[in-house]
Amino acid sequence: MNYFISDILKRIKRPVEVQDDKEYKLVTIKLYHKGVVLREIKKGALIGSKKMFRVHKGDFILSGIDARNGAFGIVPDDLDGAIVTNDFWYFEVDENIITKELFLQLTQTTWFDDICRKGSDGTTQRIRLQKDKFFNQEITLPTPSLQTEMLQRITTVKELKSNLDIHGDNQTCWLAELKRAVLREAIEGKLTKDWRSKNVFQKRNPKYDVLCLIENIKKLQEEWIVEEKKKNNPEAKTIERKRNKKVNIDISKVSCPTTWGIYRLIDVVNLIVDCHNKTAPYIKEGIQILRTTNIKNMVINYDEPKYISNETYLYWSRRCPPQSGDLIYTREAPVGEAAIIPEGDNICLGQRLMLIRPFHQFFSAKYLLYAIYEPNFLARLSDNQKGAFVKHLRVGDVENALIPVPPLGEQLEIVQKVDKLLLMIDEFEKQVLNRNEQSEVLMKTVLHEAFEGGE
Repeated sequence: MNYFISDILKRIKRPVEVQDDKEYKLVTIKLYHKGVVLREIKKGALIGSKKMFRVHKGDFILSGIDARNGAFGIVPDDLDGAIVTNDFWYFEVDENIITKELFLQLTQTTWFDDICRKGSDGTTQRIRLQKDKFFNQEITLPTPSLQTEMLQRITTVKELKSNLDIHGDNQTCWLAELKRAVLREAIEGKLTKDWRSKNVFQKRNPKYDVLCLIENIKKLQEEWIVEEKKKNNPEAKTIERKRNKKVNIDISKVSCPTTWGIYRLIDVVNLIVDCHNKTAPYIKEGIQILRTTNIKNMVINYDEPKYISNETYLYWSRRCPPQSGDLIYTREAPVGEAAIIPEGDNICLGQRLMLIRPFHQFFSAKYLLYAIYEPNFLARLSDNQKGAFVKHLRVGDVENALIPVPPLGEQLEIVQKVDKLLLMIDEFEKQVLNRNEQSEVLMKTVLHEAFEGGE
């Protein structure tokens, strides 16, 4: 059956006399169907317009300015009696034509968005609903008997979608915790208990003897410092000074097998270098400079890229040009994200990023990634900062952070096991995401058939 919008919606106006000494709740409506909410509470004397109108809970309300962008909804219980300007329109629904409940379902479709867009007009900065254009639009609605059937179908599908969403959210949280548990178990040596029982300890072999591994790393460190000093590389003196600095080490909070060692990060890697902590001058094309937002879940993403010139790159990377196999660690905004630079990537480090370069022949970059991403690593740093959650790390905090170090052979075994487990978890996450997407499609299809298909 055909109706005009004016047949369905009856605009209400409840004028209110604003008093200077009273407080009033003011309403705002979020765009894109995100709800009717409290904007602020004000004394009447501070409200610019004295021509205001009162709304009641359950009113269907829209913004005359932003209705075309999905700014409409239902006044919630806590805003009963709040006030609005004449730019907000609120209505009674004629339930002889369509039930209020079904009408509210209708407003969640693109069908109603289009009605608001077609009913709006004006200059670029002053587009708003126009009374005649809005109310004089003709629409087709199903008969009352079909409306009941449609509402029942929509309600059923919504309940199903809600259950799927809750189930999906629970699964997502559980999978995230499972990832953290895998890393904890790995870095505490629990995943490789069988490996240790099957592999005979061989002294003086870095594959099985962690003391031999550390001796080899220390030798490489010393050789590197000697060579780089000859080249007048200031980084060599900096690293030497920091490695030789006496630091109180408390290993009581680090758990690992007796065949492992516990060492400062700076004692087991080649370099730890902070970025140049200034905002680089960007250009349209060039070398990509990474920001903290580009490092997440142990992966580098290249979203919203920023570029710098080669000259800027040389200056920003003068301490240590990043290369494949290096680790990147975020020390602020957010803290504790990490990733390995892939083969072939030519990038520069932006603010709040650190570069960590292992000796690849004696230390697995992937194991190191898991060790610094594992939740207990950041928890220990937070303890050092004497805070429940640290929001900023100093370079020295990271350099002196303790990590459990297994022999090289066990590092490689850990990486293999963790890679396999994380891949399985990723597959489960894809399935959860796919189910969530399917539930969204299902809901949109039902609403489309109920309303948009019935025009």
